[in-house]
Amino acid sequence: MTSFLLTSLNLLLLYRGTLTIPPGYSISMPKKVLVEINHCTDVPCMFTTPERYSKSSAPFYIYWFKSIRKRYYLVWINMWVPGYLMVTNDLRQKAEITNFKLIGDPKNGDCSFSIANAQPVDSGKYYMRIDKGSGFRYAFESSAPQHHVNPQIVVRDVKKPMIWKPPSIIWGETIHFSCVASNSCLNPKPKILWSIKSNHWNMSDWATQKSNWTWTYGTNLSFVPSLANEGLILACHLKYPASKKLIQNTVQLHMAYSPQIKVIQVCKYDQNSTTTCSCAFHSWPPPEIQWYMNHQHLTEKNISDNIRIKASTQGNTCTSSLYLLGNTLNSAMITCRAINPIGFSNLKTLSIPATKVKKQENVQVATILLGTFVSILILIACLYFFSG
Repeated sequence: MTSFLLTSLNLLLLYRGTLTIPPGYSISMPKKVLVEINHCTDVPCMFTTPERYSKSSAPFYIYWFKSIRKRYYLVWINMWVPGYLMVTNDLRQKAEITNFKLIGDPKNGDCSFSIANAQPVDSGKYYMRIDKGSGFRYAFESSAPQHHVNPQIVVRDVKKPMIWKPPSIIWGETIHFSCVASNSCLNPKPKILWSIKSNHWNMSDWATQKSNWTWTYGTNLSFVPSLANEGLILACHLKYPASKKLIQNTVQLHMAYSPQIKVIQVCKYDQNSTTTCSCAFHSWPPPEIQWYMNHQHLTEKNISDNIRIKASTQGNTCTSSLYLLGNTLNSAMITCRAINPIGFSNLKTLSIPATKVKKQENVQVATILLGTFVSILILIACLYFFSG
């Protein structure tokens, strides 16, 4: 009954203008922020105040409180407020140093803050108060008439480190992996270790700063895989000095992938009246290369005596050549196809007509003869000139 009467009274006061919702106050920030134990995070926050705040030259103070069943005494304004003070730019309060830090400028409406080395005790809801002197004080609480956002910080267990891996693994070519721990603090930074299988494998550490407190750390691993490494499991270990817990993530090497073009070559015609077409593909398992002429598959049963096919495989790369003896064809659409259980890939090329090559050779011979004849004429002219 009492609650009903209070609600009715508030509605009546609102109607008459005695009790009004403060205009111009707003706050924009995430409702929930997830952060891992021993990690850091930045919490973005922007707020607005009524225009009259800009006319006051008094210092602008903001206070971030954790919503708990305790009260905190604000000395300079002689007021008890709910919660526990985590961070403020008001040095008069002589607040205890916490792992919270203001990173925004209140004058610009920026109320962002950072959390370093987050711990389970940091989980909970928070709210902000502002103070610019008497008549310029406000609390952005969810219970306010405007139902402001009170962010909830959730500190959770550390996730597995990320592993960056190459899109494909090619036998005999250097591959690069990286074990990454993101949103970590500068101190103490985590230790990242790879399970080393050979002395020929190389490791290198790196770090990238994301914000004032937040860093991303990583350890690269590079090596040249052999066919014996197929199915090998690599383990990445992550450890924080403040915790004895060891976190691990793994990746398995799979060199099985569909054929990819290794070398692109066009058909060439040589002086022995032979057109040679070559192609090379890599895949795992190693591919089988098939040749097609004008969309017809060339096999031992349907090829003539003037066609030869040779192929060789090294590691996961297969190279094949098609020889057209005598080059009796004016032109033909030649297709090289590589296939394995994962998929296939085609490479199309056009053989060079023999007639065009012969014409080109005739032009080259004529050019050489003409050049020789001109040189002889110049030599005779010079001898005649100097002898006279």
